[in-house]
Amino acid sequence: MKDLHEVNERVKNKTLELRRERVRLIQEKVKELWGTEIELDSTLRFQDQDLEQIAKAAVSEGDVIRVDGDELDAERAGTPPPLSDEELAPLPSNTVIFGKMYDDYQKQLDDLSKQHQEEMEQFMREQESNTKKINDNLQDKLMARRQRRARMKVEETEKNSSGSIIVILKIS
Repeated sequence: MKDLHEVNERVKNKTLELRRERVRLIQEKVKELWGTEIELDSTLRFQDQDLEQIAKAAVSEGDVIRVDGDELDAERAGTPPPLSDEELAPLPSNTVIFGKMYDDYQKQLDDLSKQHQEEMEQFMREQESNTKKINDNLQDKLMARRQRRARMKVEETEKNSSGSIIVILKIS
């Protein structure tokens, strides 16, 4: 346990050293970029300063910072304003972009789409027709079964009624 405790202490100390080093490097980078010193505690939080306000003060709207490699140039170039819709060139047509073959392919695609739609409609009609035939066939079978049962019931009733007449005749 003593070894584990020592190792944990060393890890804790190194972690704190690394955190302090990160904070120091962040402070140096902020000073280098914005020319303002900031103080951070060990949790990397500001004490009295707002980093966003510092950044806004350092860079005005429309300015661009040029970066060559890892170095930051002091020169700032103004960006031109965006063009209006009237100043922009008109959008090219699909024929201009893809050539004359685009129209041919579009026509083929439309024809295939139409053919597919027709085939699907025919398929659905056939499915409905098959379903109707199956239902009609099933209804016919059910009707035949009902008729057969009714006939058997009538025959059973006639058999029972003729049997009771015979019994009555024998008693008299």
